[in-house]
This record gives sequence, C-alpha cells and structure tokens, in this order.
Amino acid sequence: MTDPNQPPQGWQQQQPPPPPGFQAYPVDPSAPPPMPYQMPGTGELGKVRGTGICILLCIVTLGIYSLVWYYQTHEEMKRHSGQGLGGGIALLIAFFVGFVSPFLHS
Repeated sequence: MTDPNQPPQGWQQQQPPPPPGFQAYPVDPSAPPPMPYQMPGTGELGKVRGTGICILLCIVTLGIYSLVWYYQTHEEMKRHSGQGLGGGIALLIAFFVGFVSPFLHS
C-alpha cells in the first residue's frame, strides 16, 4: 500500500521559467553566511530593579526615588530602542501631568 501523503511515482513539480533578463549568480562557498535580521532595539539593555527595594526607597526618600526611577527607566528605553521621550521630558510630563505617565511608560 502506498503512502497517501507522498506524490505518485514519476511526478515532479514543474519550476516556473525565470523572468526575462534574470541572471543567476553563483554562490561563493568561501563567503560568510548572511547575518540574521536584527531588531531595531539593539542598544544597551536597562538595569533590573527589585520591586521591594524600589518601594522601600520610595518610602524612605518620601517619594523622591519614584521620580528618579521614572527618569532612569525612560532614559534606558530611549537608549535601547532609540524611540521614546527620554528621561528629562518624561520626568517633566510625569511631574506636571501625572495621569499621562502610564500611557508613556507602556
């Protein structure tokens, strides 16, 4: 019995003819392999901050550390991806229009 997933004996898929003017170039075996696609966010990664330490520092510094954290995380995102507001502008927005902050950070 033959396998139903296999093509019949003697059957080969026809290759379409190349377009007019097409010229195939030989592959150089000594050439290095092509580089994989790189994502746009290839900059330096940010620092991982512990949640408990951040909460403790916010309490001890009476909320000043939350502004420092906000500046640092936005600056790290700008360095990593090249997109975003950066630390200074994001800090100003957080200071004057705080309800916008969750939308900027995400």
